[in-house]
Amino acid sequence: MNMTKTWVFQSRLTELLSHCAASLRCAFSTRATQLLAAILMMMGAHAAHATCTVYTGDGAWNRPTNATLSGTVNVASNAAIGTVLATFTANSWGNLKIIECAPNQTDSTRSTYASMPHAVIDASNGIFESGIPGVGIQVTRGSGSSFPVPTASPNAIGGIASGIAYASPSPQYIVKFIKTGPMQTSGIVSASDVPVLQFSLVSNSQPIYYLGVTGSVTFTVPGCTVNTPNVSLRTHSMSEFQGVGSTTAPVPFSVQLTNCPQAGGVYYQMDAVNGYAAQPQSVVNLQSGGATGIGVQLLDSTGSTIVPMGTAQTLTTNGSLNYTIPFQARYYQTSSAVTAGVANTAMTITMTYQ
Repeated sequence: MNMTKTWVFQSRLTELLSHCAASLRCAFSTRATQLLAAILMMMGAHAAHATCTVYTGDGAWNRPTNATLSGTVNVASNAAIGTVLATFTANSWGNLKIIECAPNQTDSTRSTYASMPHAVIDASNGIFESGIPGVGIQVTRGSGSSFPVPTASPNAIGGIASGIAYASPSPQYIVKFIKTGPMQTSGIVSASDVPVLQFSLVSNSQPIYYLGVTGSVTFTVPGCTVNTPNVSLRTHSMSEFQGVGSTTAPVPFSVQLTNCPQAGGVYYQMDAVNGYAAQPQSVVNLQSGGATGIGVQLLDSTGSTIVPMGTAQTLTTNGSLNYTIPFQARYYQTSSAVTAGVANTAMTITMTYQ
């Protein structure tokens, strides 16, 4: 019943319109077209301002905010894991307008990783390897908060009731280098080792700015602190030397090493300052102007085995920072004729780390 009434009404309306004058029909048609166009224009204007756009009044955006790496960082062997070794802050531009929004419109921004040159160490805190074992890279906001991997959560931009431009505070990133484990070797981190973050609008992915990095920074592993003692071999009489190869009683001493790097291999090498009287026997010459016919022989902690000189020896390590290398030393007759006098000498110790 209702369907029939509707059909009768539509039919009557059609009949009435068919009797209209051509000019009236044209005017009706034109007004209808204009009304439709106005509706479409309103719809188009609404769609254009549904989200924010990157403001270009200050020139082209998607520009870098630059951090420059430089200098040398000495990493203490006893620095705790998690220690921030160095920071480099990206430049800021002041209070520039970077986003425009229609009044009361909202959008979001997001920083994403445009490149990740090295493997991730800690995804939740955005810490990456740097190319140097034991040194990690983290890029944070200026406030210090980190960017999780692979991307950070969007940050909402509130609508602006009294304008169309969203004024950003000084945008900046901070590049941090963090100790992530034992450092075994020194090395250089260059700009290409740092992950790049891109800041953009979420709605349309328009880029706003990105982290640009230049320069390089060197990280060094300080060697052990070496404490070399002065060793007294005591006073001896000429009668103790009965021929070439005869010796005095050995005297124990030790070299103390502190704050050593936790390297994979630590080596030491003993060398003569005044040359060798008999290198195969690890006997070094005395300083000139004193006793003659004798030298000083270097032995291990037992006093019965020579310590090879002029070649690197492996130090047994156990993950500690401090070590003691025990030795013994004694006078050794090198010539059939011995003359009395001051019998001093010197040796050097060289540390190597791998």
